[in-house]
Amino acid sequence: MSLSRALIALGEVVMPVLRAAMTGTAPGVRQHAIATERLFRDPEAGFGFAVEEAKRLVALGTADREG
Repeated sequence: MSLSRALIALGEVVMPVLRAAMTGTAPGVRQHAIATERLFRDPEAGFGFAVEEAKRLVALGTADREG
């Protein structure tokens, strides 16, 4: 969560990096990027919820079509 918070603190400038990570081949990286992007859009969602949603999207293979 600390990395996500640091990335979010950078603001919009981090979005291209997150989008690139969301389409990568490493599932863990994809999950973290998706969770961070979700928190960026909705800080009230909570990290646990964002991570679980990201895991689901990666498992379904729909993460690269989100956003």
